[in-house]
Amino acid sequence: MTEDDEKIGGHWEIPDGLDTTDFDFGWLPDPLEPPFIHQFGTQWQKTGGPRFIVPGATTVKYNSLIKATRISDLSNWEIPHGIDTTDFDFGWHPDNTEAPYIYQFGTQWQKTGGPRYVTPGATEIKYDGTQHIRAPSNPDKWIVNQDDDLHGVVFDYSWHPDDTDPPLNYVFGDQFRPAEEASRLTYMTGDGLPVKYVDSPRARVIYRPLDVVFLSNGEPGEQERYERLCELSGRTVKWVKGIDGRERALRHSAEISTTSWFILFPGKLWADDNFDFDFQPIRHHQPKHYIFYARNPLNDLVYGHQAAVCYHRQLVLDTVDYGLDFTMSKLHDIVPMISGTAQYNTTPIITWRTAFREAIKLRVDGSDESLARLRTWMTTARGNNCEWSIIGAEDGLGYYDSVNGNHADLMKTFSWQWLENYFNLKYKK
Repeated sequence: MTEDDEKIGGHWEIPDGLDTTDFDFGWLPDPLEPPFIHQFGTQWQKTGGPRFIVPGATTVKYNSLIKATRISDLSNWEIPHGIDTTDFDFGWHPDNTEAPYIYQFGTQWQKTGGPRYVTPGATEIKYDGTQHIRAPSNPDKWIVNQDDDLHGVVFDYSWHPDDTDPPLNYVFGDQFRPAEEASRLTYMTGDGLPVKYVDSPRARVIYRPLDVVFLSNGEPGEQERYERLCELSGRTVKWVKGIDGRERALRHSAEISTTSWFILFPGKLWADDNFDFDFQPIRHHQPKHYIFYARNPLNDLVYGHQAAVCYHRQLVLDTVDYGLDFTMSKLHDIVPMISGTAQYNTTPIITWRTAFREAIKLRVDGSDESLARLRTWMTTARGNNCEWSIIGAEDGLGYYDSVNGNHADLMKTFSWQWLENYFNLKYKK
């Protein structure tokens, strides 16, 4: 023991490969305690750092008060090709008190896929989760299941299987459906392999905006409403005009649409500032139409009448048999979002025919809610041409009663020309 060792009651042993810049070698053991070999650790283990040896000591005491930093050393490492090791600390080392292992580090996805520290003589693998690398993106391994209107799929293509898995192909879902239903993405290990459905992560699918169609029949103010619709939607709106008959007009709207669903605004609807033109249907459900709400400024009713509708394109084209309300004759859902204000009171005949047809539809439905709305139509109206709204509702109910609700007679009201003739016969004498 040197003279300096005698002064401090022991001596230091400092292994190679350490950065001891911040290590306090002024530390001394308690002189009243028994002699120990004081083992200091590193940033990774309780071993591997400097040791302060008190003369005569044989028992090791681990001290965690001060730590040295192990310098990066690639001697015992196996590093897979192509991985990003920027944030990986190759100063990691095993605990000297452990049996020899092959230490396998993982990625952000699995316990495998990262570097391996091979202790000389080791044959058994031990998985270490103290740090991991980020696996690189590998898009060539993936197959994306395309949908109509699909604009893009957001996914972290760095995902990879665990190396300990048997050979499998891995299927992933999206934000709407699990893998068993969506099969949005497949990680291909090989052809003809068994499939494993993976719950997480899921892809985020982005659909292109739905077509917007403006359907009018010469209503006063239609140009202004069309321009407003273009401005609010931020896209070129398709304009269908002058087609007699609701069914024919809807079919033509579907024919010119390039998306699987399209949002149709009727010509009398003043689009609402807050309507969400990014609306997307629930695509994994059975095809259906989505009916929004509209405000009636004459009687304050707010429901699906005169509102925008998100139509399923093929469902429109395939509809042959339908009732008095084309939209509600097929599977549909209600979306309680205001699409606009119905400006149907621009002329006497437009106000009249709007109320006429709606009164008939409410009477045919016959539910308590519909009959309550019908009473409002027949008793409440204010504003321009308000009297024609009440008269139209009364006439509609009167026509229903006059034909005893006969379906064929009621279906005549689909024609604008028939309604105009009926109005002129009754009021232009």
